[in-house]
Amino acid sequence: MNKSQNKTLKKTTSGKTTYSVKEVGEMLGISRQGVYRLIHENCFKAVRTERKFRIIKASFDAWLDGKEQEDKDGIHS
Repeated sequence: MNKSQNKTLKKTTSGKTTYSVKEVGEMLGISRQGVYRLIHENCFKAVRTERKFRIIKASFDAWLDGKEQEDKDGIHS
């Protein structure tokens, strides 16, 4: 994610405590199935409400920050 995308992300997500699967997919540029796979791999915390998952913002943001740091350090998992 470049700096411009990061600024846009901060503007559009301020004040939220959770993200939808669709929002996370759009942020990462992956499908809904890809987001579900990350949830089931416990990459970040998510809760299931009724029939939908909500991704905990703080957990997702920390995971994403770690991924960005890995990219800077040249570590790819």
